[in-house]
Amino acid sequence: MNLHTSHNWSDVGAATLELSTGEKLIYRCEPELHSIIVHNSDGSVRFAFGGRGSGPGQFDTPLDVVLVAPEFQGEGLPDEAPDAAWLAVADYGNRRVQIVDLDGCFIGTIADPDEDAEPGPPCRLTWRGPTLVVDGVDGTRTVVHLTAALLYDSTRYQGEPTELRTQMMSGGTH
Repeated sequence: MNLHTSHNWSDVGAATLELSTGEKLIYRCEPELHSIIVHNSDGSVRFAFGGRGSGPGQFDTPLDVVLVAPEFQGEGLPDEAPDAAWLAVADYGNRRVQIVDLDGCFIGTIADPDEDAEPGPPCRLTWRGPTLVVDGVDGTRTVVHLTAALLYDSTRYQGEPTELRTQMMSGGTH
């Protein structure tokens, strides 16, 4: 599995996942729809997830997406395993970074341990494993050890499919 994230400043964030079969999936932020749309390399839509909101797996103007490969001590995954990569999404309007699996199921948020801190809205993400670099619109740059941040956040939520993805899979939304 090959991970590639494109950062074109004239466009919203996109990340490309190349599977061992040669198939490519392109994850693209759609800020107006408050969603991530997943396309095949031919441009056809595979599925979407997210939707406007502030709950787990919901977005308010997602601006960037990057593929990440967290490392949990003692839980090595083969490079080709479907769980070897997740997505980090810069959730601009909610002033957070959300981590979801490749199907859009919520995993966690990157949270500041200082509950009174008011982080700036994230606008660009860069994966430099095991750290995630988060650039804010206010010019701040935060480097986060992804595994440590997720372990800190692990008691807050449980991963479940988002409402939009569930509707799309059942044919309720297009």
